[in-house]
Amino acid sequence: MMDLAVMVRDDGGIIRQWSDGCRRLYGWDALDAIGQPAHALLQTIFPVPSAGIEAALQSAGEWSGELRQRRRDGSEVIVAVHQVLQRDAAGGKAQVLESMTDITRQRLADTEARDNEIRLRLVQQVGGIAWSDHAYPDDQALVSEGFAVLYGLPQGQTHISDQAWLMLVHPDDRLRMAAIIERMLGHGGSTASEFRIQRADGSIRWVSMRAEAFLRQDGSPLRLITAQQDITEIMLARRTRFRGIFDSQFQFIGVMTDDSPGAEPAEATAPWNAGEATAAPPERMWQRLGQAAREVAGGRRDAPPEDAERRLLVDFSLRSVRDPGTGEISWVIAEGQNLAERHDLAERMAQAQTLQALGQLAGGIAHDLNNIFQTVSGAADLLTRRPGDPERTGRLARRVADAAARGSSVAQRLLSFARRVPGSTEAVETADMLAGIREILAHTLGQTIDVRAEVAAGAPRLVADRGQLETALVNLATNARDAMPDGGTLVLSAEPEQVVPGVPHPAGLAPGSYVRLSVADTGAGMDAATLLRASEPFFTTKLPGQGSGLGLTMVRRFAEEAGGAFLLSSRPGAGTTAVMWLRQAAERAGVAPVAGGTTEMTAPSQVMLVDDDDMVRETLAADLEDLGVATLAAAGGPEAIARLSAGEPVDAIVTDYSMQGMDGLAVIRKAQALRPGLPCFLLTGFADPRVALTDADAFTFVRKPVAGRDLAVRITAAVQKARASRHPEQASAHH
Repeated sequence: MMDLAVMVRDDGGIIRQWSDGCRRLYGWDALDAIGQPAHALLQTIFPVPSAGIEAALQSAGEWSGELRQRRRDGSEVIVAVHQVLQRDAAGGKAQVLESMTDITRQRLADTEARDNEIRLRLVQQVGGIAWSDHAYPDDQALVSEGFAVLYGLPQGQTHISDQAWLMLVHPDDRLRMAAIIERMLGHGGSTASEFRIQRADGSIRWVSMRAEAFLRQDGSPLRLITAQQDITEIMLARRTRFRGIFDSQFQFIGVMTDDSPGAEPAEATAPWNAGEATAAPPERMWQRLGQAAREVAGGRRDAPPEDAERRLLVDFSLRSVRDPGTGEISWVIAEGQNLAERHDLAERMAQAQTLQALGQLAGGIAHDLNNIFQTVSGAADLLTRRPGDPERTGRLARRVADAAARGSSVAQRLLSFARRVPGSTEAVETADMLAGIREILAHTLGQTIDVRAEVAAGAPRLVADRGQLETALVNLATNARDAMPDGGTLVLSAEPEQVVPGVPHPAGLAPGSYVRLSVADTGAGMDAATLLRASEPFFTTKLPGQGSGLGLTMVRRFAEEAGGAFLLSSRPGAGTTAVMWLRQAAERAGVAPVAGGTTEMTAPSQVMLVDDDDMVRETLAADLEDLGVATLAAAGGPEAIARLSAGEPVDAIVTDYSMQGMDGLAVIRKAQALRPGLPCFLLTGFADPRVALTDADAFTFVRKPVAGRDLAVRITAAVQKARASRHPEQASAHH
C-alpha cells in the first residue's frame, strides 16, 4: 500500500509515516513530511468543523469525506479521504491511518457542468428561449416551461404532439411549416424559419425557430430538437424601420410579387431625388421591371433602364427573395439609384487629386517663374543701359521673348491641371507631352531625382484628356519620388503596342492599337501584399496627412475610362513600374500649307482695345499700331460701351476677359447689342471661360499671351469678312 497516497499520524496529528504515493500527490518527501502537523502542512480545508470529524472518528473508528488541501507548489488539490482509527493493545495510544485519492479533475468538471447548466437556464430565461425535444417514435415532444408560456399552453403542460403544435401555427403559415418539418424528418439537417402562431386567446405572435433533426442509420427519424423565441416586437420594429427606409430614400425601392401580371409594387417611394419626386415611375418602366422580375431565377440581375425624357443615369438591381422553407421565390426586391450624385462625387475626387498635384508642383513652378522673372528683369535693365547697340538689343529682345514664351507654357500647364471644365479627349503628341512633363518634374522632384524621358522613334499620338493625363503622370511621379527618399532615377517612356485577338493581355485589354506609357523608378519597391492593395481606394502606406490613398485609384479610373488599362509591377529593392495603356490616335491626313497672311488693313479701320491693366493695354496697342492696326484704347468695360454709344467709329473690339466692374463677356454682349455683327475678340489667361457662355454668344476666343502679329492677322481677316457680309457686291467686284 505504500505506493498509494497513505499516511499515518498520531493522536496529536503529527505525521509518523509518509508513503511514496503521498510524495507524488503532495510534493513533499518523507523526510520533509514526517514530524510535521498533517493538516497544518497540507493547509486542509474541512467540509465541516474538524472537531466534528474527530468525534465521529473516535466513536465510529473511521470517517470518509472530501478535503481541500495544498500541494508543496501551492496548487489546490481535492482528495477523497478514508480515515481509520487504530489503538494499541492496551486501548490507550492511538494512530490514524489515512488514504487519499486525487479527485480534483472530477470535481472541477462537475462544477463546470453545473455552472454551464445554470448559465444555460439563465440564458434561456433572459433571452426568452423556448425548446422542444421530440424523441421518435414517441408521439409527443417534451417542451420547456418557456415553450408553454410562449404558446399560451396550460400551466404545467410538459408535452405536445406535432399535430397539436401545427394547429397553434397561424393558418397562413401552417402549410409552409408542415412542409419544413416533413422535409427535416425525411432528410435530417437543420433549418431556421420565422412564422406566426395564434394562441387560444386569439392573439398572434411572431416566432423565430431553429431546428435540428437527427436520423437513424435506416433513415427513420430519431430526434427533433427546436429552439424558439418570441420576435413579435422585433418584427414590429423591423416593419417600422423598413417603412422608414422606404420613406427616407432618395432612390426607388419596390417590392413586387414574382407572378403578378403587371408586377405592380407592393410598396414604393418616390423613385428619384427630392427635386424630381413623382408618385410612381413611368408605366413603361414598371413594364420593364415586371419583365425583368419574371426573368429572375436567383441571384442578382442589373437592368439599367433608359429614360430619355428624364435624362437620368439610373442603376436598377433586382434581387429574388426565396422562402427559407420551400426554396420558392416569394418576392422580388427592386432597387434603383440615380448615379448623378456618384458621378459628381467622382468629379470632385478627380479635382481633389488635381489640386494635390498642383500642390506638389508648386515648388518647381515657383522656381521656373523666378528664373523667367530674373531673365526678363535682367534683359530689361541691360536694354535701358545700352539702347544704342542693335546687335545686343536684338539678342536681349529675343531672350525676353523666349522667357515670355516659357512663362506662357508654365501658365498653360497650370491651367490645364487646375481647370474645372469637363474634360475632353484629343489627339496628344506623345513625345511633346512627355518632354513637357519631364521639364516640369525635373524642377519639381528635386535635384536628387534624375528625370528622363525615353520615347520610341515614331511613337504615335494617343487619345486622352490631356489635363487628366498630365495629372495622372504627375501623381505617379510623386509616388515614385516618395519611394526614393535618398534619390534615384525616374524614367518616363512611351512605345506603341498592338494587342492581337486571341492572345490574353496581362491588363485585360481588348484587341487594338495602344500607346504604352511607363513611369519607372529605382526606389524601395513593394512586397506582394502591398502591391495587391496599392490601387484600393484610401489605401496608403504614407503617414497620416501625407497621402489620401486615392492617387492610384484615380489613375486607374482615368486609364479605364479612356479605353485603356493600368497595371503596377514591383519587387522589394527593385523599384516600381506603373504602366498606362491608352488608345492610339488615328493617322493624320495630309494638311496643305497655309499661305502667309498680310497684316496691313486693306481699308481705313479702327480697333477698340479694352483692358484695365495699363501696362498690358499700352504694350499691345503699341504692338498693333506698329503692325498697321489703328487702335482706340479703353481702360475698362464702362468706358468702351460709353464710347460705342457715343458713335465712336470702331471696326472690331479686342477685350480682356477678367476686368473690374464689367468682364469681357459683358462688354462683348453689350457691344454686339449696340452694333450687331461687330467682330469681337476675347483675350484671357484663364483655363476656359466658355463655361459661362450661351448659344447666342459669338466672338473669337484668344488665349494670352498672344503675339501682336498673330492677333493682327485675325483682326484683319474678321474685319474683311464682316465687310464682305455687309457689302457682298463690293466683295465680288474686289475679287
